[in-house]
Amino acid sequence: MLSSTEIDASAINSSRPAPARTAPPHSSFVNEDGSPPKPPALTGTLINIKPFAETQRNELQMTMAIIANTMLKTERKTRQRLETRSCLDGTYDDPDDVDPSTGKGRTKLFTPNNIRKQTMPLNCSENVTNDSRCATMRSAITIMMEKVKIAIEAWKQKMASFVRDIADSEIKARKLIHCCEY
Repeated sequence: MLSSTEIDASAINSSRPAPARTAPPHSSFVNEDGSPPKPPALTGTLINIKPFAETQRNELQMTMAIIANTMLKTERKTRQRLETRSCLDGTYDDPDDVDPSTGKGRTKLFTPNNIRKQTMPLNCSENVTNDSRCATMRSAITIMMEKVKIAIEAWKQKMASFVRDIADSEIKARKLIHCCEY
């Protein structure tokens, strides 16, 4: 309940004239020459809001276009990330790993190029490879290099699974951001 002094103060304030404005309303939507703004071009991604936005004032159309454009760009980036994530579930034929029985590359789970094209980090010197006196050591090195190749392939598959997990988390985060902002 308001006290009598608060009621009197509110009555005085209601009879006072409004202060003069220093800037016209919607000053950000007025052209340089002072004319009202033209309606925004509702093309491209904004075609979805065109039927609704055309029924509104130009100032509101501008606000709607700005907000919707940002929102739709964010949504498009999320959709593109979903599409690239779906590629991670596929398979590919590895031309470097040929199956001797079929003569074709073995089918493997999809691995992103930056992981798939990793070169062999270990190698053997040419002196040992070309010298016939080192045949026993060269055969031991060859066996070890085969084990390294197997370990690298396992590492690539493990990294690909991490990429899938990161992509899933990123998609969830983008959707959360999208929901919070819009």
